Amino acid sequence: MKTPELIDRSLALASSETGEGLCAECGETVPGIDPQAVRAKCEQCGCSAVYGAKAFVLELIALHNH
Repeated sequence: MKTPELIDRSLALASSETGEGLCAECGETVPGIDPQAVRAKCEQCGCSAVYGAKAFVLELIALHNH
């Protein structure tokens, strides 16, 4: 999944407050994730790459500022 699409999806999830996270590895939306979760396991791909929506946005900001 391309970065601009991940950014758009993470911003939408963060503003909706649905309790979903996003896997940075496969791009899967994962239900039942704390907004501040970092590196939770993805049920789809098995990687520890699921971030809560708000944590994902903060990670993107941190990466952009480096």
